[in-house]
Amino acid sequence: MTDVVYLMGAGASFGKRAQDVLSHKVEIIKGDTKSISHISCANILEGMPLVSEIPKRILYICDLIRNTDSTPAFTSIILNDNSFVEETKNLLIKDLMWLYDGAVKHATIDTFAKKLFLTGKTEEYNKLKKLLAIYFIIEQVINKPDSRYDTFLANILTPNLEIPDRIKILTWNYDSQFEIAFNEYKKTIITPRDIGCYSLHDNEITKSPAIFKINGTASFNNWNSLANFRSNYKLNKTILDKIIYAYKENDSLLSFAWETSIRKRDDLPIIKTAVEHIKNAKTLVVIGYTFPFFNRLVDKAIIGSLNNLKKIYIQDPKANEVAQSIDAVLVSHQRPLINQLSIIPITNCDQFYLPPEL
Repeated sequence: MTDVVYLMGAGASFGKRAQDVLSHKVEIIKGDTKSISHISCANILEGMPLVSEIPKRILYICDLIRNTDSTPAFTSIILNDNSFVEETKNLLIKDLMWLYDGAVKHATIDTFAKKLFLTGKTEEYNKLKKLLAIYFIIEQVINKPDSRYDTFLANILTPNLEIPDRIKILTWNYDSQFEIAFNEYKKTIITPRDIGCYSLHDNEITKSPAIFKINGTASFNNWNSLANFRSNYKLNKTILDKIIYAYKENDSLLSFAWETSIRKRDDLPIIKTAVEHIKNAKTLVVIGYTFPFFNRLVDKAIIGSLNNLKKIYIQDPKANEVAQSIDAVLVSHQRPLINQLSIIPITNCDQFYLPPEL
């Protein structure tokens, strides 16, 4: 039976930053116009970018793609036409620049995505999801993983190298930080399901679930776990070949919470399974998550399923501010208990918090 539920957001993969910024010269292509621009972006030592860091990091990633060789013979075969490698790379870079423009013109990429969704621009919406998946994949290839995941697993794993049944993890993140960290222990991860990690696109439970990705994941159909998809933290031609193939041929496994209007989350097997596993837990640990309005309906479904909830730990540098958002995601039967709930802020984020209830 589950005792403790973890709910994670982008801050759970923040990792570490260098004190200095990353200065880089990039080539900006808009239509037929080319220009050179100098940018300063977050210098990520480990982990993933925050939402505010993504736009300038996209420009940095564009330059990495431009300066990384692909394998001409392989690329010609997978494209099934006479496209040249450089033309294909330039198309990918052009599309990533479109993603960058959308990001800087809106509050966040999520805002841009929802605008496309609400206005019925399905082709552009699907293009955004594919490009965002490619972007997140490259970030995880070139950056060391957030070391807190490794420490967390070292603390909680059973002798069989499994997450105990009394712990369930729900994450809004698209990244593969858990799978990458797990690979240091198991060494034989083929798919995320090998470690009990499931997302919305999984319709079958093959192993006892431990990790639920509330959104999709930054990956593509027929790809194995990103835990095996690394190369000395550099974007090399082998990885770029796979990315070019995915760019030309595949749809991503990334999704957004507002797609519930197409398909109710309650009807999705993974969400129903997650709710069934967590409903008796008394303790919730929230790490790096701010309960944004976009996700409110799903957050209510998750929090509302915790019928015996007694204590909430919020781990965030601004934990007290996040605590003020809790009331918005409580459901009606929990509201009379709000004064009885113990909400405890944890501002030290050096390691993922392990509550005394474990």
